[in-house]
Amino acid sequence: RSLQVFRQAGIAGLRSSQNSSRYLKVGQELKFARHFSTEDDDEIFDYGSARMNKLHALGEAVFDDKKMMEALSPSTWNNFVKARQEGGRLSKEEENEIAQSMMDWAMDLGAVNFAHWASPVRGPYNLMKHDAFIDIDFKTGQSEITFSGSKLFLGETDGSSFPNGGLRDTHRAAAYLSWDRTSPCFVKGDTLMIPSAFITWNGEALDEKTPLLRSQEAVHEQGKRLLKALGYDSTGIDCNVGWEQEFFFVEKDHFEQRPDLIACGRTLFGAMPSRGQQTDLNYFSNIAPKIKAALEATQEELLRQGVNLLVYHNEVAPGQHEFSPIFTRSAKSADQNILAMEVLYEKSLEYGLIPLYHEKPFAGINGSGKHSNWGLQCASTGRNLFIPGDNAKDQKMFHCNNCMSATCSSLAW
Repeated sequence: RSLQVFRQAGIAGLRSSQNSSRYLKVGQELKFARHFSTEDDDEIFDYGSARMNKLHALGEAVFDDKKMMEALSPSTWNNFVKARQEGGRLSKEEENEIAQSMMDWAMDLGAVNFAHWASPVRGPYNLMKHDAFIDIDFKTGQSEITFSGSKLFLGETDGSSFPNGGLRDTHRAAAYLSWDRTSPCFVKGDTLMIPSAFITWNGEALDEKTPLLRSQEAVHEQGKRLLKALGYDSTGIDCNVGWEQEFFFVEKDHFEQRPDLIACGRTLFGAMPSRGQQTDLNYFSNIAPKIKAALEATQEELLRQGVNLLVYHNEVAPGQHEFSPIFTRSAKSADQNILAMEVLYEKSLEYGLIPLYHEKPFAGINGSGKHSNWGLQCASTGRNLFIPGDNAKDQKMFHCNNCMSATCSSLAW
């Protein structure tokens, strides 16, 4: 029975219950060091099932293109894709259809609220306001569960209370939240999160996402001109980013005893440790059990929300760690980075830990970086423009990219 269960689960190696040693999968057979009782078998099967389910839940809580296409009528889906690529509005009926399908999906996952989720210029702390999926039918006076397209595609809030460079005085405080359709909505807790741009009434940016979206559009349009001049028939260029987020963990009890960490996110005074990073002992070494548990919980939640968190490991400095996903479109990638930082903080609290994201929280050892690995690809073919290619035409594109990168670097310096 044990052999059959383990084959079905496809598990390469597990640790059994008390006093039972490890077993290894060799080819298609399992060799046991000792016999297991029925109780041991059940415990191992439950553990293996839990391990498998983490990946089975990949993307469960994100309303991606596949789910949207299945939920919408063909005409609405096609018009949505066209509007996302070319700009423009959908009809009121089409917007309502998208909102209704999104609400039905989110409620199946336990959501009762929605929130536009945007990045005011105040660091990695996104704004959100939780609104319930309810309204009043003023003809009957009855409450009803509803979510309209007007609420999904556009929100309004007070812009004067966020950093705004003088753009939002109190007497003209209105600011607007517009759903970024290149970044899919997702469920976090009891709320449908709607990634959004945050702007004034005349389009001035109040956030960090709007300049990113505009720069993406510029690269897309000018890249189309460049590809055409080089003999390519392409609809434009897409930007990809793969981020690597580094951070330190400190015990929550120790964090609360340090006013400098609380106020600044970094230490302002303190003694050097007896051993720092001289021998690189921490780099890629075994992860402490409490930290490993926090990272496992973080990875599980992020996989549910569509963040393809691929890697996590110990970094060079003592107490320093890193995680990173597979690359994706730059605006979506930026949203996923903020989400990952939020989820890591929330999950770490459950294990008595606090992550520090400051660039240099401790003197005398490595600081933390947020490495952004950029890529460019043809929008129509998906071809990576940083691959040299095996013919003269593709190599011409590669050399052109190198020249542009060198020119931009020299101008930056």
